[in-house]
Amino acid sequence: MIRLEGVSKRYGEQVAVQETTLAFPEGELTVLIGPSGCGKTTTLKMINRLIQPSSGRIFIGEREVTAVDPQDLRRGIGYVIQSIGLFPHMTVEENIQVVPRLLGWPKARSAARAHELLELIGLEPGRYAKSYPKELSGGQAQRVGVARALAVDPPVLLMDEPFGAVDPLTRERLQDEFLRLQGELKKTIVMVTHDIDEAIKLGDRVCVMNVGAVEQLGTPEEVLANPKTRFVRQFVGSDRALKRLSRLRVRELMRPAAALELSASAKDAEAALARQRTVYVTRSGQLVGWLDRRAFAFDPVIERAYTEVSPNYAASEGDDVRQALSKMLSQGVAELPVVAASGELVGLLDLTGILAVTVQAAPDAAEAA
Repeated sequence: MIRLEGVSKRYGEQVAVQETTLAFPEGELTVLIGPSGCGKTTTLKMINRLIQPSSGRIFIGEREVTAVDPQDLRRGIGYVIQSIGLFPHMTVEENIQVVPRLLGWPKARSAARAHELLELIGLEPGRYAKSYPKELSGGQAQRVGVARALAVDPPVLLMDEPFGAVDPLTRERLQDEFLRLQGELKKTIVMVTHDIDEAIKLGDRVCVMNVGAVEQLGTPEEVLANPKTRFVRQFVGSDRALKRLSRLRVRELMRPAAALELSASAKDAEAALARQRTVYVTRSGQLVGWLDRRAFAFDPVIERAYTEVSPNYAASEGDDVRQALSKMLSQGVAELPVVAASGELVGLLDLTGILAVTVQAAPDAAEAA
């Protein structure tokens, strides 16, 4: 755990961070967010003493950071920045090995660790280990930056706008990959961002700051559902009900789907369609399409009457609900079949279920005023 106890930072008469007391739980990702000049980056940099606090105490575990040599402290903390910071004259594997070599790791051990991390971040060592930063895309370089921060398996990772320098599509992929990594590694992470959608998507907890002080600290769900101050309400936006959907997984809202095997009899199909207008069609449990009453009435043979769908038509049970809603709207439908990673039909997600959730999180009339 990281603890800040009454921490302040002053530059002359100007207060950048004022009497801040915070705890960052072990194994969780806490996002610091707020407008420019709110103190979020200063707070982050005081943890690894890139900025010295004017007063107060900071602990990592039971160790007070001011009692540790700054260089030794930083070698035990992973640090990822927006500009990536890879050394252009070093290969990818040499960049990842910087801290292990500084700590005196044997060459073979540090090389093996570099290759292990390249595999972890989805870059094939045989292809990328000997590459130079200029030969990488922005997303690849950012992944290498994360790998370098993880090189000595630090318990703490500090991230300053880590995905801010890449295009939106690459950023979304990097965010998804990082969530996967954090699910495996469970590091204690403090991250700075200006993007509320990113904070909601990635954070176990969100800390909203303004003029050097904490306005609210809580889970994304708490901040979205119950903003404590007018500033927080304005900062998270009037569409916070929709933002909340990115925290929900499709599996949490899906309900059972009516389905028929492609080999089912006409009698079974007739009975299923008597209960509802449309049913999904599967082959050995795998989604292949859907069948409605009109098509079956015209041709009562399932194999000829059903409408085939592509794998992209369905929502995956691990998708966030906001993604699924976007797919639903783009396809002009009020429900989507839900499939597992194997392609097996596991349920359906409909607009009614999504609307029920957004109504719960919607601002009331008094707030809107």
